[in-house]
Amino acid sequence: MEQHERVKSHGAKGHCPAACEDEFNSHELEALFQNYNLKLEQTSTLKALAVLIVAASSLSLLELLSSPRLTLSKGSCPVHCVVFLSLFIVTNVKYLHVTQLQQIAKLALLFSFTFALLCCPFPPALTGAREGTVGAVGPEQGVWQLMLVTLVAYVLLPVRTLLAVLFGVMLAASHFIVIATSFNGKKHKLWRPLVANAVLFTSVNLSGVFVRILTERTQRKVFLQARNCIEERLRLEDENEKQERLLMSLLPRNVAMEMKEDFLKPPERIFHKIYIQRHDNVSILFADIVGFTSLASQCTAQELVKLLNELFGKFDELATVSLSCTPTPNVFKFCFSMHV
Repeated sequence: MEQHERVKSHGAKGHCPAACEDEFNSHELEALFQNYNLKLEQTSTLKALAVLIVAASSLSLLELLSSPRLTLSKGSCPVHCVVFLSLFIVTNVKYLHVTQLQQIAKLALLFSFTFALLCCPFPPALTGAREGTVGAVGPEQGVWQLMLVTLVAYVLLPVRTLLAVLFGVMLAASHFIVIATSFNGKKHKLWRPLVANAVLFTSVNLSGVFVRILTERTQRKVFLQARNCIEERLRLEDENEKQERLLMSLLPRNVAMEMKEDFLKPPERIFHKIYIQRHDNVSILFADIVGFTSLASQCTAQELVKLLNELFGKFDELATVSLSCTPTPNVFKFCFSMHV
């Protein structure tokens, strides 16, 4: 695990520009972040689909009560409501993979595009409305639906930032194209609503990009902090295990365990405790290397150190198997078994 990992903005081919997307240098770390952020993105996707369901169902009810005629929006809104509800049910499962959630988010983005597009002011011949009626189209029709789905794409749907930007730009451009084709005979009266729509669409896209970048960077920063905290905790646990093994190798087990328990307790005295135990009957086992002087004269310093390390390591293994760290009257039996 890398000790220091920074957030890097990729501008190469296949990646988003630096202003749009942040990624970690390590692909493994990026995958770990996606798994770490999965539950949060799943909840965010459910919120986005809930907003779209409410919008589609409200428009369906409004269209149903406003006019008995069958129009384009009256037929599309219930269909989109069913689609969003189906995606909501699929997303609301306990076990969901990152790739599955990304596919659901892209489907939600696609149907959000068609939902907002079909709310645009199409000509009356296509919508089924009559000129001068309630269903007659106007340049302001579909603006709030477009702004709503654009904000949902930026703020709630877990898609790439560049994809969300492309979605917002294409949706705004589609609205302008529909207005240009629907009101080709009234172009001299369209400049004011077109300017107003352009200001609204630009504002909502800039606000969405701003919120998206801040949210993305904050999530990655929190992830790095949590990762570094866990890494530091694991490192401390590893160091504690090493210290405990070193303590066990230098001192008898009962003394080492007593020292360890005292370390964990709050200090009750000014001076440190002295660990002294008296044993009346003690057996000492000596280990001698036969011909060590001649052996040392024939080997280099590196070879001698390596040989002594192997011998003492073997001695420790035999002592661990044959000898007892606790006082016992059968100490001669253990010494004899070790010698054999």
